[in-house]
Amino acid sequence: MTKNKKIIIITIISAAILSALGITLYFVLNNGTQNKSNDSAVIAEKSELAQKVSENTHDIKTKNLIVLSSSPEITGSGASFKDGVLTISNGGTYEISGTLSDGYINVTAKDEVTLVLNNVNISNTDGCCIYSNDSKTLTVYTKSGSKNSLTDGGSYTNTDAKGAIFSNDDLVLDGEGKLTVNASYKHSVACDDEIVINKGEYDFTASFDGVHANEMITLISPKLIISAKGDGIQSDLSSVAVLGGSLNITTAGGSENAPAKQNNDFGGRWKTDYDTQYTESEESSDSPQSFKGIKAETSVEISGGDLMLDTYDDAVHSNSSVLLSGGSLDISAGDDAVHGDDYLTVSGGDIYVSNCYEGLEAGTIEINDGNIDITASDDGINAVEDESSSQDDMTNRAPFGGGFAEEGYGTLIISGGSIVIDAAGDGLDSNATIDISGGNTVVYGPENDGNGFLDYGTSCTVTGGTLTAGGSSGMAQATDDNGQNALMLYFDSVLSSSDKVSVKNSSGKEILQYQSEKSYNCVLFSSPELKAGDTVTLLINGEQRGKIEITDGVYYANVSDSGITEAQGGFGQMGMGSNRGGMDRGPVDMGMDRGDFGRPF
Repeated sequence: MTKNKKIIIITIISAAILSALGITLYFVLNNGTQNKSNDSAVIAEKSELAQKVSENTHDIKTKNLIVLSSSPEITGSGASFKDGVLTISNGGTYEISGTLSDGYINVTAKDEVTLVLNNVNISNTDGCCIYSNDSKTLTVYTKSGSKNSLTDGGSYTNTDAKGAIFSNDDLVLDGEGKLTVNASYKHSVACDDEIVINKGEYDFTASFDGVHANEMITLISPKLIISAKGDGIQSDLSSVAVLGGSLNITTAGGSENAPAKQNNDFGGRWKTDYDTQYTESEESSDSPQSFKGIKAETSVEISGGDLMLDTYDDAVHSNSSVLLSGGSLDISAGDDAVHGDDYLTVSGGDIYVSNCYEGLEAGTIEINDGNIDITASDDGINAVEDESSSQDDMTNRAPFGGGFAEEGYGTLIISGGSIVIDAAGDGLDSNATIDISGGNTVVYGPENDGNGFLDYGTSCTVTGGTLTAGGSSGMAQATDDNGQNALMLYFDSVLSSSDKVSVKNSSGKEILQYQSEKSYNCVLFSSPELKAGDTVTLLINGEQRGKIEITDGVYYANVSDSGITEAQGGFGQMGMGSNRGGMDRGPVDMGMDRGDFGRPF
């Protein structure tokens, strides 16, 4: 796995910030890597089942031994066999081995049941492989060194079972061996209540979802591979938490199979929402209608693990909130890399997105720490408007930047971390405000005049950290004058990947530099190093172009081979063409003097 950057960090999660955003913190992990043991995960009481699984050491020794065949050998009590069905009627632990060529395990016990799989192979032509109707908790445990395989039928006589492994109540997957599940009907693993996957190695292939539950899904430290035609992991009514382990998820053939998306609207959630249209009827459908990597109703929380997600739709999706506080995510997505309808918080971890439509998207996005590297065909980071707002209601709408959205909704907050954005659309996009108080943010913005490296509706305030952004000048926006000092530079010619723009302070120290693999004719620098009263030198490829005396606020300048020409600032919203009118147009006159909009033309 090749990444542009790989920086190992230790993250401390701010509970106060999360509480203020209304996000419930279920888990706290130490360093975001795979758990060495269950003790490295501190699990809050929100999930009593996950707490119990993480603390317990399974005693898999049992006198109930079953060797599967057309006429199984059964030692012990609580199990019986008839017409291809192995029935477990009593609670307890059962070690199972052998092959069942056309049948399944039916758990009817109401107490807790543990099935220890020791080189088991089960196939069922007209149903699931393991079914539990009413057990308190069903645990499927793979014995150390064992390889186990389950293959269901393309149709079920018992349609209450929604997957090759199905439980009406809580379900636990655990162990030290390997389990392969080939699901032709619906899901590989499904449960009407809660699922916990602790340890073990799993390879799931599914016609619908890899792992599907009505309630919470917790992954503690498994090695999990999922190839699903629907969602990789989905909680219908609750949340998904990833504490550690290794996850490799591909949905609907991956991002390369997704249709190319185009931004044919000014902001808003114009994209087809499979969840809204089809979720309620998906179980009765012949084919899946949602194709996300990890999806939940209330929250997705990732605090550890190594995740590789290649998805037809969003890689990580919540209908409410997403919290990323650790781990490593390597994402290629046909739509958003990470999407939360309401909140998205990044407090640590490494997020590398090699391909997506939009990178991070939510109503409110807060980045406190972490390493983020995103390549997007549209917006890199997008704080969007309230989904409930009507697109037909044009009152109180922001006139520029952020699209047609209710003014005041859509907030992007950056207080720390390392962020690199390569966006063909807008780099940092907010329907209302952008607030930057820390971190190091670099934006390689659009080459077209229809987008900008910054796009905001009401304000962009920088009070700390470093912001370096470049791209086309056609829709370029600067930061606000009431924040940290900044330089807004418009170049008389288009610069290319071989060109480096740099700024040196009066002592000769290089304090800022920008070099992109794309063409650009506008660069924005904001840094604490730009101190009022200091005189800085601007260079292109090491050649001096002139000096600028830094003043409070944003300094606008036209840059040519002959030097620097100061331009009037104060408009601060949209680059109405600059002195060239952008890269795709010729020089712009528009019949106006340069000062008509308080910006260069």
